[in-house]
Amino acid sequence: MTTAVIDLGTNTFNLLITTDAGQVIFNDKIPVKLGKGGIHQNRIAPDAFQRGLHALERYRDICKLKEVDQVFAFATSAVRSATNAHEFIEAAAEECGININVIDGNREALFIYEGVAKAIPITETTLIVDIGGGSTEFVIANKKGVLWQASYPLGVSRLLETFTPNDPLTATDIEKLNDHFENTLAEMLREVRTHKPTRMVGSSGSFETIHDICALRYNHNVVEPGQASSRIYLHELSIITEQLLHSALTDRLVMPGMLAMRADTLHLSALQIQFILEKTGIQELLLSLFALKEGVIASINKSHETWLKSSL
Repeated sequence: MTTAVIDLGTNTFNLLITTDAGQVIFNDKIPVKLGKGGIHQNRIAPDAFQRGLHALERYRDICKLKEVDQVFAFATSAVRSATNAHEFIEAAAEECGININVIDGNREALFIYEGVAKAIPITETTLIVDIGGGSTEFVIANKKGVLWQASYPLGVSRLLETFTPNDPLTATDIEKLNDHFENTLAEMLREVRTHKPTRMVGSSGSFETIHDICALRYNHNVVEPGQASSRIYLHELSIITEQLLHSALTDRLVMPGMLAMRADTLHLSALQIQFILEKTGIQELLLSLFALKEGVIASINKSHETWLKSSL
């Protein structure tokens, strides 16, 4: 049997098709930017609405071509916070034949944990961080399982549209954003002090892009197709972060390793990562190439998720 998972993220839609044996048949992402122009107003803007439907139509056609047996679609922050989410969900079902499961932040965090655990054995207490477009998910876990998880509205597209910072960032912009992180993440920092994670794992596209920028700058290997994990060296990250924080969009677009779809927000991701590392004191940072969609596959295979709506 083949299973497809569609991850309707705030910035990107992702499609993963696998067999029961775990073989990846197809893996793709589309920079839909579903939150653009509306996430700060908790709405899906008209042009983003149509981009989302077009992406789902493409993924429906690929699933048919690949003769997929079951399709599970998941919507996260941009949809769950949108006042017109119902209209988008109905249009996806009627026009694309895709039934969307809207998941809350805690469920999203647990799926991310399942995905990360497939890429990196959780042998010690670990802080997992997934910076998305609409929200950031945090999980603290050890070899026994999840100790704590939460989701906060700190996605970089939401930050960009809410704060409308200068480009490049000014000292005032950075101060405002760090104050916002401080206020929003007070609970997370308390949990870190309680559980004392010794390493951090980043599992979003932002971490992957930062990894590749560091790799090309310092002559490491970039992420290869099929790779599950890697390491980000903190001394290299510190230098790249400073460059990102003082760069304009035109500068970021030409940085080796930069993906164009992340150039408008990667400096905000870097600032958030810097804040987390400084406040937690964690000295080891790993990259997981597995996240929500791999976690969904793992959960389905374990038969844990009987509530899911399939599109086939």
